[in-house]
Amino acid sequence: MRRFATFVVLVFAASCALVPVSPASAQSDTGEIRIVVVDPATQKPVSDARTILVGPQTASSLTTAAGLIRYTDVPIGIYRVRVVKRGYTTGVSKEFDVLPSRSVEVRVELALATGGLKVIGSVSARSSVSVSSSDIAENSPIRRLSDSLTDALDKVAGVSVTQDATDPNSAVTVSLNGHDESQTSVSLDGIPLSAPGSTADLRAIGTDLFSGSSVSTAPGANALGGGVNFRTLQPTQSLQIKSSLTAGTFDRANESFAATGSVGSLGIAVQHTDRTANSPLTFQNYEDQSGLTYPHEGESQSLGDFVKFRYRLGDERTNVSGTALANDTHNFSICARDVTLLPCGIGPGNENYGRFGFAYGTVQSLVGTVATQLTAYTSSSVRNTDFANRYALLPVPVDATGASLCGTPGGGGILTPLPSDAYEETVCPSLSSNSTVTRGLAYSASISQGRHTIALSGNTYSSIAGSLPIAGSRFETAFTNAISSRTYQLSDSFKSNDKLTLSPRLSIANTTTLGTSLLGGFGASWRPQTQDTYGASFNVGSSQPNINLNRSFGDPVSARFDCRAGTALVNGPGDSNGGAQSAVSLDANWTHQFAKSGGQVSFDAYSQVQTGQLITATIAEPASYYPASYLQTLDNVYRAPSVCGANAALPAVYVAEPIGGTRRIYRGLTASGRFGIGRYFVALPNYTLNIAELTAASGRLGDGPSTTIVGAQLPNRPQHRAGITFDGFLPRSGTELLANLQYTGANNQQNLGAYATVAAGISHAFGPGVATLFENNIFNTYGGLFATDANAIPLALSGGGALRTAATPLTPRVISFSYTVNLGGPKPGPAFGAVATRALAAGRGGAAPAPAP
Repeated sequence: MRRFATFVVLVFAASCALVPVSPASAQSDTGEIRIVVVDPATQKPVSDARTILVGPQTASSLTTAAGLIRYTDVPIGIYRVRVVKRGYTTGVSKEFDVLPSRSVEVRVELALATGGLKVIGSVSARSSVSVSSSDIAENSPIRRLSDSLTDALDKVAGVSVTQDATDPNSAVTVSLNGHDESQTSVSLDGIPLSAPGSTADLRAIGTDLFSGSSVSTAPGANALGGGVNFRTLQPTQSLQIKSSLTAGTFDRANESFAATGSVGSLGIAVQHTDRTANSPLTFQNYEDQSGLTYPHEGESQSLGDFVKFRYRLGDERTNVSGTALANDTHNFSICARDVTLLPCGIGPGNENYGRFGFAYGTVQSLVGTVATQLTAYTSSSVRNTDFANRYALLPVPVDATGASLCGTPGGGGILTPLPSDAYEETVCPSLSSNSTVTRGLAYSASISQGRHTIALSGNTYSSIAGSLPIAGSRFETAFTNAISSRTYQLSDSFKSNDKLTLSPRLSIANTTTLGTSLLGGFGASWRPQTQDTYGASFNVGSSQPNINLNRSFGDPVSARFDCRAGTALVNGPGDSNGGAQSAVSLDANWTHQFAKSGGQVSFDAYSQVQTGQLITATIAEPASYYPASYLQTLDNVYRAPSVCGANAALPAVYVAEPIGGTRRIYRGLTASGRFGIGRYFVALPNYTLNIAELTAASGRLGDGPSTTIVGAQLPNRPQHRAGITFDGFLPRSGTELLANLQYTGANNQQNLGAYATVAAGISHAFGPGVATLFENNIFNTYGGLFATDANAIPLALSGGGALRTAATPLTPRVISFSYTVNLGGPKPGPAFGAVATRALAAGRGGAAPAPAP
């Protein structure tokens, strides 16, 4: 703890010492819009003019006393600005592009209206709007040092992306501020990608088709942990073509081609991606638990395609757009755990494959000062497991038919322990299909009235998720979870003055299994001076549905065994209802900008108390919990000569299952900053403190020892995470230098002690494109091929004692080379310009448009 505290202090102290020096411009994957409203006669600023931004995202704000509005973190695409003020004629701009790393200035000369008076001998003035642009910077350094968008997202303060580096089939999930993954909403262009209360698998969705992401930790009626919104490419007026290729060790490769442009009123965006990789174990020849010796597989591939169109109707007030994307995944199965007599494995030729499809159509219209949007959407996901050639060392058939038992006893059962010659290599097929179909409507309206900006929005969502075991264990059963949800939201942004904005809000949600619930809140933003912004919010209410319920026992042949620990881990059903729900959330934040240097520092403190939501816990259940002969079957597999052997003692069986009757407390702090090092270098530090504590749970948690302990930090939720990124430019050579250090505390998902990883890269323009060479996990920290008992940190158990675990290694050192070509559009300026901009949170790739006066 002392060493960690010293690390954090040194990082921020060193960074803050650099503040007085003018830094390089911030780097971003988005753009910026600066709106200036003046009187054409006097050229004096016009205050409290209503500006409405219409495009891929909409926003409405009032100008300051200086006649200014600045929207930062604006997604690329085609936009239009409408400016309205009583007593003045309305000003409407032509459509203009917001492009990556560019700032657009819209100057509005808002003329006084004649009020119906007769004008003699003069030419009436008209409101005019002019648009100009200037360069900001290049892409986010965090993204360019990461293998994928999800890897970059994991480096953002308060964001945790969970994935098993040893398993190409494992799910990739995201959580915010230590919350459960099922409490984090995941959306695309503001449209939900997963059902409320369910965990989104980003690996299956395929995030290579996404151009960026934004993070919000504000609780919602169906997402108490906040949400992550991904963005797709948007059509642009000018032709933009981008092609990139990345190749690295372990046969990693990622190809991407994208193009955007317009023909008249029709805008189009298309993209194709292809990602392939091998496991570090691919092609290695060894014997595993199947009893076979063979060259192992582990190849994985993800193919994605995307198309979007946007058409502007003749009235120039309405746009119609449509989007469709599909992502196909194909992974050969490989198991990289070595905590039994032989490494786990099921033989060659077994695979997983799936397809994710998503489509939506949108009508967007602006009538006066009312901006409306209606979207209809649908998505489907299919994930198939094809282990038709699964092998295992299992007991010789003993029933009259001589059929393979696949670990399932017949008749009176198989007595244990069995001698080693009672086992043989057995084909034990396992085939299943998991599917989800969703559809819904999303609608919103922004209404401006005086100093009020009222937003009405709603969403109807229906989803059917099914699990169908086709062949395999008799303990697995088919089931379907259906859910429907209707959510209505009302919020207001009241500009009291240039310094104070008040934001009351109310959400109403009606969800399957929960009925109707409310979530209400109030927020305030205070800017007493240009350099400082303070914010606070309070929210009460909860509606977290239970769509992730498991109703089946895991296949004993696929259980996670650990001989040294003497344990077997399986999945099973638990509580189906969390009980009456409630939640109280508090948040306070402060951002300070350094006027001379252009840097900034931000702090955000939060607290949330949840009651009644389900949580997944690992419990050593008594024998009465299991179906008949389940434990006997598990023992037979555990004592196989390739697993733990006939002389092994009976394992302690732990079940991952949902638990209700909970009360949880989440508290913490996130800090991030941007500080200049001379003229051409910048440092981006961040730190996160997450306290996630369970204070109450149902009696089921007391069925046996559990790693989820009342009164303690939830397991696999580290309290401390930190990082710092350095980005610098050598103007004489035109070379960019990148480096990143990430710290993760103990109690992490890998069951490792605290660790730090380092990545570095160098980038330079070659020919028509930019080449980047980068290396991740430079010092090979905890890099390995198998999950083993080495370096594993035990998990404490309720009632005393500890559960010995296996430590999942980090991805070994990876060296990658990428080459990116951008063609079309305005000529880009230097990588670091003199334009001072609001710094972006490292790796976020931009947020929703936010006014920053």
